[in-house]
Amino acid sequence: MNDRDLIEKLRKSFNVNNCVTSVPDYNALRLFMEKATEEFADAKFELRVWEHTDPDLESPPCTAVLGMSWDKKDDALAVDNVSVEKYGVITR
Repeated sequence: MNDRDLIEKLRKSFNVNNCVTSVPDYNALRLFMEKATEEFADAKFELRVWEHTDPDLESPPCTAVLGMSWDKKDDALAVDNVSVEKYGVITR
């Protein structure tokens, strides 16, 4: 992956403080992590937490991402049940 491709992938993958993207294999994951860390270090940002679905690497089976729960074993996103109470008619 060249630097221009990396920057474009990062630009399209960020949502607030999460970068959600896909790479084809472990080698691409390591390269993406290394290059992204270098690029952000140039701007004085420290990337510290990485989540992935590679079963050979140790990581918790579930994590929060984009306000949802990500089951990395099944690669599935879930939304927690939330109860909503009605407080009258909302006009705005």
